[in-house]
Formats: sequence, structure tokens, C-alpha cells
Amino acid sequence: ENNTKDAYNFANHVIRLCKRLYDFDIFAAIGSVKSDASELRKAVKEVKKIFDYHIVLGTESVLDSGIVETYNGGIKNGYYYPCRVDAAISNSIKNGDIAGAMEKIEKITERNFSAESLSPKDAKLLFLNILLCIDRSLRELKINLLDFGAVKNRHIGSSPEQFMCFINNVLLQAETVIKRDRQQSEALFYIEVEDFVKTNFSDCTLNISSIAEHFKISPTYLSKVFKEQTGKRLFDYISEYRIEEAKKLLKKDKAT
Repeated sequence: ENNTKDAYNFANHVIRLCKRLYDFDIFAAIGSVKSDASELRKAVKEVKKIFDYHIVLGTESVLDSGIVETYNGGIKNGYYYPCRVDAAISNSIKNGDIAGAMEKIEKITERNFSAESLSPKDAKLLFLNILLCIDRSLRELKINLLDFGAVKNRHIGSSPEQFMCFINNVLLQAETVIKRDRQQSEALFYIEVEDFVKTNFSDCTLNISSIAEHFKISPTYLSKVFKEQTGKRLFDYISEYRIEEAKKLLKKDKAT
């Protein structure tokens, strides 16, 4: 008991020292007392196991085997991450709704860590699923922000707070890239719309809905982008172009 108390005091002293001198946080794991050097390998294995529990006991700066054993008594197998949540997070990312994606990730993480005790293995699997969802969604947008191998090794075993901080930074970077790419795409898109109108203006069925259907986007989004890029409503542009083409035909008829 005295050895454990001394170990705690020493570990907390080192933690405070690192924070004061270098301004970074460290985590300490304390194993049971071993009788001689021959048990060194066993001691290292024990401490590594304790380190695994930092993911589910991240609020503790020092952990020992006793805390781990107490926690193990309340563990329930499994974690909650249904397909519909994965799809909802992915859709939010691909639609550029980064705040919405982050909110969904926070909710599913909080549900798993507050509702019932997770094993370190299940906590890692939950984080892995979230990372896979983000990586897949960004790659579909042709955005490569994650070195998945490096990220997996570095962050899968971190505490929920550290993991969420990392995810938030990644998604904020993604938001910047998505906005930039979308602005560039929209700046060129209105030219394609104008060309389509010029080619099909004589079609009596040409309207905002039919143009939107051709480009596989919603009429509302089409109207919004066109107005932002040209300062003119698409309906007015179609009408004005038809009038100008009609005037040309009348002049041509008079000339002949």
C-alpha cells in the first residue's frame, strides 16, 4: 500500500512538472510491485494493459491495476453505432454540413461513454468506425486529409476528449477545402447553365425544373447558384434570351 502511494505521489509530481516546464499533459500507469528483475517483462505487459484503459478512463491522469479491476466489474459488452448513424454522419460531411456531422459524432460518442461502461476494445472499435466513416466520406469528395495508418495508430487509443479534439480539427480543415472547391465549381457551373439555355431555348418545356433535372441538382440550388454568380434570376435569363432570339428572327425576316 505504501509503495502504491509513493508511486502515485511520484507520478503526480512528474505530471505537474511536465505541465509547468513544458506545458504538455502526460498520463501515468502504475503496475503492481514485482520482487525482482526477472519479472520485468511481466511488469511491462501489465502497464501496457493499464494504458489501454486510458481510452475509457481518460479523466484520470494516473491509473493502477486496482482501478482497472474495479472498472472491469461494470463493463458491458458491445458498443452502439448503427448503420443509420454512420450514413447520417457521412451525408452531413458530403453536403458540407460539418457542424451537423460533428454534432452527430459527439452524440454517438457521448451515448456510448455515458450510458454504460465500455471495454477499451469496444471504445477503440467505436473510434475506428467513426474514422472510417470520415475517411470514406472525404475520399468520395476527393479530399485526402487523413493518413489513415498513422491516424489509426496515434488516435484510436486516445481519450474521448482527445479523440473529439482531433476529429474536430480534421473536419474544420475539410470544411475549408469543401467551401473552396464548391466556390470554384459554382463559378464555372453557371456558364454550363447558360450554354444549356442557349442550346435549348426553343424547347417549350425548358424551365428551371427541367434544367435542374438535366444537371441532377435541385431547382432551389440551381436558382440560388445562378443568382449568386450572375446577379440575375434564372427565370428572367431564360425569358430575356428568348426575347433577344425572337428579335433576331424578326430582323432577319424583315431583311429578306
